[in-house]
Amino acid sequence: MYIDSFKVVNQNRRPLAQRVASIPATWLFLLKCVATLSIVTNTVILFNNSGDLLRLVGIPPNGYEKWVAAFVFEHAVLLLVATFFTAIPNEPKGHVQLKNLQKRIQRAVLVGSKGEHDVARAQSQDADAQARARRRAAAAPAAGAGEDPRERAALAAEARLGAAARRGRAGKAGGPKAE
Repeated sequence: MYIDSFKVVNQNRRPLAQRVASIPATWLFLLKCVATLSIVTNTVILFNNSGDLLRLVGIPPNGYEKWVAAFVFEHAVLLLVATFFTAIPNEPKGHVQLKNLQKRIQRAVLVGSKGEHDVARAQSQDADAQARARRRAAAAPAAGAGEDPRERAALAAEARLGAAARRGRAGKAGGPKAE
């Protein structure tokens, strides 16, 4: 017996404290239940044991009026507590603002430096550029203009810019590369 108590006192360590964002939902629910139960029991104790206070207010200490007054008082206090629970947010305003900022930063990093609207516009411009390049390539053999090296270089540059835009690097494409 002595050895076990010695081990518990001297050789076991208390778990290290961990920082958390808020109380888990289960414990918050249990605290609300305990608060409600304490209001009910304290009201019963107050109205059952304080005959002088009831006479001072004008309620007879024996009779159903006492329990009607207890019921009304209990529900008024429960309404007040429920108002406090709904008026006070679960998370502080600054914490919510930080979460929203974090989400915006993550979206900006995932999308790049562009917004969602800019990405959609770049994709539609990329599709237009590809369609123009296909039309030029289809018209070039018929008109005999496909043999011009400057036109081939322009088509190749337009295709590279389209591929760069698809990768999200539309502004970083360097210019036509030598082939």
